[in-house]
Amino acid sequence: MGMLEGQWTNGVLRRIIFTGNQAEVLQITGLPGAYAARNKVTIPPDEALAQIICKRLEDVRIEPRLAEYLNAYRARDRELILLTQQKDAELGVAWERKLRSYQRVGAAFLRKRQRGILADDRGLGKTATTLLATQSAKRVLVVAPAYLKSNWEDEIRKWTPNSPVVNVDGGRPVREKLLKNYRDGYCLVNYEMLRKKKSGDSRRVGGYPELLQMDWDVVVFDEAHRLKDKDSQWTQGAFNLRTDNFYFLTGTPMMNKNPAELWPMLHM
Repeated sequence: MGMLEGQWTNGVLRRIIFTGNQAEVLQITGLPGAYAARNKVTIPPDEALAQIICKRLEDVRIEPRLAEYLNAYRARDRELILLTQQKDAELGVAWERKLRSYQRVGAAFLRKRQRGILADDRGLGKTATTLLATQSAKRVLVVAPAYLKSNWEDEIRKWTPNSPVVNVDGGRPVREKLLKNYRDGYCLVNYEMLRKKKSGDSRRVGGYPELLQMDWDVVVFDEAHRLKDKDSQWTQGAFNLRTDNFYFLTGTPMMNKNPAELWPMLHM
C-alpha cells in the first residue's frame, strides 16, 4: 500500500512525495513534473496531481497533515467555481462601483485564488481589475514591458491616488537608488530587471538582485505570456521572487496554442 506525504518549509507545502512498490511507482511516473527515484516519486504541490494518484491507486494512504491540506484546497476550489459563476461581487473598496461587474468578480477571484491568470481580452480593463484586487496590499511589484510602465503609473494615480508609486526607470545607478529608497506602494519594473546573473559573473550587468531580496505582498505580471519560456533568465528570476500572491495578466496566455507555454504561470 502506497503512502502520500507532504514536504513542508516554514508551513508551506513544497513537494508531495509518494512512496510505494515498483508497480505503483510506474503508474505515476508520467505525471507532469514527477521525478522518480527507486520506490519514491516526487511531484509538485498540486492538489490535482494528488487526486490523480488517489484515483489510480485506490488504496493509497495520505498522511493526516497532507490530507487536511488537500481537503481545504478542494473546499477552496469549490468556492472559486461558485465565485466565477456570480454576476457581481463586493470587495469593500470605495471606488469599486466605478468598474463593471465582471471586473469586481475578477478582482474577488484574484484575491481568493492568490495565484491566478486574468486572461480578459485587450481593452476590458485588466489593469483596473488588478488595482482593485491589490487595494489591501502594502507592497506590490508590477512587472511589465517598458512601454506599459507609464500606463500603469497613470492608472494607479487615477484609481488610487493616495497609493505611493515608484516607476523604476533611468540608468542603473538611478534604478538602484530608487529600489534602495522604496518602502511600500506600487513598484513598477520591466522584465529585463528580473534577469539572473550567471554564476561567477561579478559585473554590474543583467538583473537587479534587490528585487529578489524583498518581500512582496503581491507580484503582478502584465503581458505575462512573456514568461512562456521557463528557461529564460527573467522567468528564472521570476521564480525566485518572494511572495505568496502572483497575478498573471495576459490576453493571449498561449500565443502559439502550445499548453507548455502555461507551465511557468501554473507552477510559480
